[in-house]
Formats: sequence, C-alpha cells, structure tokens
Amino acid sequence: MNVIQPRLPSGYTFFCDDIRFEMSGKISLIGIYSAVMFVKEFPTILPQLWASIYFLQSPNETRPLSLRLLLEVNGEDRILQEAKIEHPNSLPPVETEGFQMAQMNLQLQMPHFQILEEGRLKVRAYLDNDEIRLGALDIKKAP
Repeated sequence: MNVIQPRLPSGYTFFCDDIRFEMSGKISLIGIYSAVMFVKEFPTILPQLWASIYFLQSPNETRPLSLRLLLEVNGEDRILQEAKIEHPNSLPPVETEGFQMAQMNLQLQMPHFQILEEGRLKVRAYLDNDEIRLGALDIKKAP
C-alpha cells in the first residue's frame, strides 16, 4: 500500500460558539458549525464566535507568514483580523509516524460578533504570494 504524506503547507479551521481550555491541556470546542451558519434575521449579534485555526508547514520554512480572517460579502473581501509571524521556522517541529512538520494552533475569539447580511467568513494564510485556504463558513438566513 502507498502511504500518502500530508501536503505542506496546509491547515484547517473549526468555527464554534465557545472554546474551553481544560486544566489537563485539552481544548474543548463547543457548538461546532459545519459549512453553513444559519441565522434567523439580519442584522444579528452573536454573543461570541470562535475560530480554532490549525496551520501546518515544513519545519524548514523561512518565509514570513500572515494569517487573516476575512469577511466576504458580495464578492468583496474585508480583513477583520490579521496576524503576522516574521520567523515561522521558530515553530517547534513535531514528528508523527515518521513525518516531520511544524504546527501552529491559534484560537481567535470574536466577542459580540455582528452579522449585517449574508456572507462568508474565511481564514487564509499567506507565504509570499502563496495563499493557503484554511477554512470558510457561509452565513445565510435560515429557511
């Protein structure tokens, strides 16, 4: 059987209502959304929304990294938050089943998250001109 190693860089995002940080070191995600969040009406305000972002890359990567949370409405992107990491090779390498990678996990809290209209939340990483899609959540009016 051929073993296919993960492609790097890559990652994923969980969007959820709450995140709990346990004493044992575990992270509990509460109320995880799938691909779509349905709201009763626009505008609406959520007490909070969280994004749990996981980014994986080669431990030898040296290019500066930028992570962005974007809101796309009517085909236009607006940056809601951005984090820049100048030395991504400082991430400690992790070895799993003979495969080595560097992993970063970031929990982003958005308190009193206001939703004015249908759109899409997107999480993206940028290494120079390379865009790495880390996840998206469509926001729609409930049927």
